Amino acid sequence: MPRFSSFFEKARVNLRHVAAFYHEEVSGIAVWWLWNTPFRVFEVFFTPLLFKYFAATFGGRSPWYGGNFMASMISGLMVNVYLDSSLEVYSPSVMALYGGKVGVGGPLLSRRDCLRLAGASPFTFTFARVTWRYLMETLVLASYLLLGVLPFNFEASPQADALLALTALLLGIAACSGLGLISASTCWLASS
Repeated sequence: MPRFSSFFEKARVNLRHVAAFYHEEVSGIAVWWLWNTPFRVFEVFFTPLLFKYFAATFGGRSPWYGGNFMASMISGLMVNVYLDSSLEVYSPSVMALYGGKVGVGGPLLSRRDCLRLAGASPFTFTFARVTWRYLMETLVLASYLLLGVLPFNFEASPQADALLALTALLLGIAACSGLGLISASTCWLASS
């Protein structure tokens, strides 16, 4: 029984630290949204319009979605949000964990050292940063879906297999996360 109580105590401490990391991110979110929103709106609105322009210019057609090129493009953009995040999110997390050194008149401590002193796992910090990024990218995915439904009449194909699409998305996220973790490991090796 002491083994389980030790496990639950570690889980409680790590979840408390995840909540603290989320609080840190939320406290800076107003500044992030204020700065980032115009660029995201520009990206979300003009990227499909750019693809529509290229499709009209070069006669692009898609056999998927009954020849609805815009539905195919918006679906791809929505999936790309998660795949791109999976490639990019791990390196900044590892660099934030090992990169910065803090010290006054003594040894320099990285964030990892401070977490160890607080009794938290470095994976807790990485988990919090990664899940926060996926939450923010889910908002971008929702905006692509909203943009696709309203002006471009995006509709899911009746023949679509939702379980297959979700499986393909999860496998794509796992594959891109693997590449992102390789990149993060090189950042970790370079910083140590």
